[in-house]
Amino acid sequence: MKKILLISIVWIISFSAVAQEEWWEPDTVRVYHSSNLSERWIYSYNNAGMKTGKTTEKRSVNVWILNEEVLWSYDQNKNMLSKTERRQDSIGQTVNYRRWLFTYNDRNMKETETLEYWNREQWTVDIVRKMPWEEEPYVKIWTYDDNANLLAEIQQVWSSDSLGWANYLGTFCTYDEQGNLLTKIANQGWNGNQWINLPFRYGSQLPSTSTPTVRYEYTYDERNNQLMECRYGFDRFENDWVYFACYRKTYDLHNNLLSETTLEPYSNDILSESFIITYTYNENNDILTHTEATIFKDVVTPTIFKAKSYDINYNPLSTLIQQWTNNRWQDLEYYTSAYDENGNCEVATAQIWRGGWRDENVHMFFIYNNSRSRSEPLICNKVEISYVKVRPPTRIPELPLQEEILFYPNPTKGELRIDKGELRIDNVAIYDLLGRIQKSKIVNLKSEIVIDVSHLPAGVYFVQLSTEKGAITKKVMKQ
Repeated sequence: MKKILLISIVWIISFSAVAQEEWWEPDTVRVYHSSNLSERWIYSYNNAGMKTGKTTEKRSVNVWILNEEVLWSYDQNKNMLSKTERRQDSIGQTVNYRRWLFTYNDRNMKETETLEYWNREQWTVDIVRKMPWEEEPYVKIWTYDDNANLLAEIQQVWSSDSLGWANYLGTFCTYDEQGNLLTKIANQGWNGNQWINLPFRYGSQLPSTSTPTVRYEYTYDERNNQLMECRYGFDRFENDWVYFACYRKTYDLHNNLLSETTLEPYSNDILSESFIITYTYNENNDILTHTEATIFKDVVTPTIFKAKSYDINYNPLSTLIQQWTNNRWQDLEYYTSAYDENGNCEVATAQIWRGGWRDENVHMFFIYNNSRSRSEPLICNKVEISYVKVRPPTRIPELPLQEEILFYPNPTKGELRIDKGELRIDNVAIYDLLGRIQKSKIVNLKSEIVIDVSHLPAGVYFVQLSTEKGAITKKVMKQ
């Protein structure tokens, strides 16, 4: 049976009691590269608990030297308005380098993002000084339908000829009646008059351009779990779409992903299985094992195995990664985390097997607030973190209601269903712990509401229902 959480809506005695839950954010992150303490990140926050600054310092002969700082600003709805990077110049002064600017619609959904660079005492998009691997100035523009589904993302670049923004790349989406993504055409190019498909090389999966157009098609089961994702490249000789790869997925009764199989085209465009990933879970629906294998002529050969362990609060303690070599599993990577009494990771480590465990730099992250928050990615072998208590998350008190409502699954990895029975729902909104409304696909069916939260970061959210009998706010966990 589907795992269903039966929730009776109850009156919370006082709002202040709800708001007293502690909430933490990183204060200082000490970063180790190859076992040596070499970098530290120092954060600052405003009165609303929003991150406003990050200072990166490098260690040189036991002296910390400022390397870079990042500044954030927000509007009254806690939407990010700007992110500014400042770096050290040749004489050791911290100067502006680049910034991102954001605008939002009346539903607090991001509408535009602009990247600018600092040059000659002003922000500019025309003549810029940057590293070769960094992005050129751009504007991204998003449009949505009435259900908050993304319809289009347009990227524009600066034209020195017209001295204005010109279309460059476009991505376009369609949805079914339940708000499931049906098709996505990514990275169409602008030829000056219309959007066109950018082809792959004929007879090869290597793109003929750095940003070839890819068409995605999706199918779903009765629970709106994604069953199949197919990707197509555009063949300029055939002037048609050709298979690139497909991914077939299966789920358990709790909507946990059990397997993902890659199918690739061979002779006569027949799809054949080439790769599979399988998963197992614990009683909290956390991933316990992750196994990868290749498939050739129906022969399955394992390649990678990952095993995870958790503490009593379901915070991840360790991840062991092994590789199938010479017909046996051999250790490859090992990650560990240790937590304080508040469920915040204090130390995270990574090691690589080289005939013995060695400290080497890898991609890693740490989690805190009992798995409700996750850090930005790092490349290192060890981090030590201290925390600061910030303003408790904004909460909305729950109101009394006689009816019982079914919320399932909770926790969820992608979709939350609310059995509303005969109750009329006038409005649905989902908020994060800071009270910011989150863009979500919400489908109001005859007897239930379906909310897609697959795109949201892992953490705690609040779903607010405006009903004919009052407002209801319930806490849900996104894994």
